[in-house]
Amino acid sequence: MNSFDLSILSFLNQFAHRSNTFDQAVVLLSDANLLKGVVIVGLMWWVWFERQDTQRKREAVLAALIVSVPALVVAKILTRVMMRPRPLVDERLQSVLHYGIDKHQLATGELVSQ
Repeated sequence: MNSFDLSILSFLNQFAHRSNTFDQAVVLLSDANLLKGVVIVGLMWWVWFERQDTQRKREAVLAALIVSVPALVVAKILTRVMMRPRPLVDERLQSVLHYGIDKHQLATGELVSQ
C-alpha cells in the first residue's frame, strides 16, 4: 500500500470507536446496497427522462451500462490477481474496527453487522 492510501485510511480510521452511533451508521452504509446504488440509478433516470437531446443521452446511458459489465469483470479479475489485503485486515494499518463489525466475518470478506 502506498503512502497516499495509508495516510487517507489512517485519517479515516481515527474516527472508529469514538461514537457508537457513528460506527453503526458506517456499518449500515456499508451493508445497505440500496443506499449505495440509489445515487447512480437516480442520475441515470434523470438523464434518461430529461427532455433535451433525449436520443443522444439515452445512447450514452445504454453505452455506459453495456461497458460497465466487462469493466466489473476486469476489476474482479484484477482483485484476485493482485492479492492485495483488504484495508481492514492489513497489519500495517493497525485498523480499529467500528462497533457492530464482527471480527470473525473479515476472514470471509463479508461484513455482517451484529
